[in-house]
Amino acid sequence: MVAEIMRSRQIIKERGIYYHRFYKLIMKSYSCSAKSFYLHLFMSSIILLSTINQLLDEIKYPDHVSKLESAVQYLYTSSKWAMSKQAYGNWKSMINESLVRAAVICYMLDENYPQEEIKNELVSQIQRNYRWMPELVCLLRKYEKEQSQYKCLENFYPHIIDFFSDYAQQERDKIEASLK
Repeated sequence: MVAEIMRSRQIIKERGIYYHRFYKLIMKSYSCSAKSFYLHLFMSSIILLSTINQLLDEIKYPDHVSKLESAVQYLYTSSKWAMSKQAYGNWKSMINESLVRAAVICYMLDENYPQEEIKNELVSQIQRNYRWMPELVCLLRKYEKEQSQYKCLENFYPHIIDFFSDYAQQERDKIEASLK
């Protein structure tokens, strides 16, 4: 089954097959518990290949990288054990994966998945130490609603940088407050 998914991902990449139709075919074949895994796998191939990875390219977007690195290095350090157990060995992969996971939840919301399934997926992400997931999903929903204003994720990315900067600062502030 994994080989079938990997082969399908390659076909999507090479031929540009209609993503939504392909997704529907996959989802008809699996149980509810397996759906979020395959949805994540599917969304990863689409989103990472097409958009997110390039937004943290040091050559193409040096401002994104410098602004985000200083902010999220704290989040990565405080999540390092959990992230390394999931094979995310640096802050960039953690940020990219956060966006993919949030996009999966947004998709579930858009496709009217049962609320309990969406809630379980959200809780699952928090348990994996993506503790910022509820707020990140809200941010991406805002982007979806105002997409005509931004045109593309690249133009919205400064809000994502601000989000992670603010989240990291709030966590630092909580820790400092507890030491007083």
